[in-house]
Amino acid sequence: MRRLLTCFLLLGAQGCFAPGDGPEPPLDRIYFPVGVAVTPDQSQLLVANSDFDLQFNAGSFQVFDLPALRKLAVDTSADPDCAGLGVKSAADRSIAPGRCKPINPSKPPAGSSLLEQSIGIGAFATDVLVREEWDDGDDPTTAEREFEGCTASMDDPQGNCSSGECRPWLETQAGAEMGQSYAGYCATRQGLRVFIPVRGDATLHYLDAVGNEFDCGQDRNAGACDDNHRRGDDPDAENTRDLRMPTEPYGIAATPDASAI
Repeated sequence: MRRLLTCFLLLGAQGCFAPGDGPEPPLDRIYFPVGVAVTPDQSQLLVANSDFDLQFNAGSFQVFDLPALRKLAVDTSADPDCAGLGVKSAADRSIAPGRCKPINPSKPPAGSSLLEQSIGIGAFATDVLVREEWDDGDDPTTAEREFEGCTASMDDPQGNCSSGECRPWLETQAGAEMGQSYAGYCATRQGLRVFIPVRGDATLHYLDAVGNEFDCGQDRNAGACDDNHRRGDDPDAENTRDLRMPTEPYGIAATPDASAI
């Protein structure tokens, strides 16, 4: 009933479909963005697109080349003709602010595509959360905690670790000022994990990245995250505490190591 009312209230919509029905979402452009995040190395912009107006059967997760976006912003603002984009008419500017015409991320005025990846996700995503995955040397088969202690500073994150990085023991120490030392443990970065709460099927999507490529089983599932990467709707099979994801999950937070969400 709620989604039916949403259809009636959204003026100008071309049509409304329940999650799973209707045409595929556009994967070549941003559409109803509801969550953005930046990778720790600031090389990629991550965007979660919803299906808020019910025109499509799902949402999408997109990865953009952030340095290229920054360069394009500088080039267009400095050029009278918007560096190949063209200048908006006065009528267009009255509807949407900004001097330059919209960018086609797949075909920018110069250079290769700004869009590195586009993956299908469930309908009504609400947020994007990024966490780094680290190997801290601890053996999960033993009761002891095998950590190598270290000291480091913000301008020398490796500190006295033989490899990897010195991770702070406490999250509050992660904000130490440049030059200020902190205590921690040695760890090696393994990759990234992205979490996306999705209201449509009441699941928590997750994607893993080693390097610049994100994976959620989409290569084996027609370009969309597979069932193994949509967790929370089966308490018997998917967790040890018999928990089921609440209806329409909306917000998300996690510990720095993503051990608790």
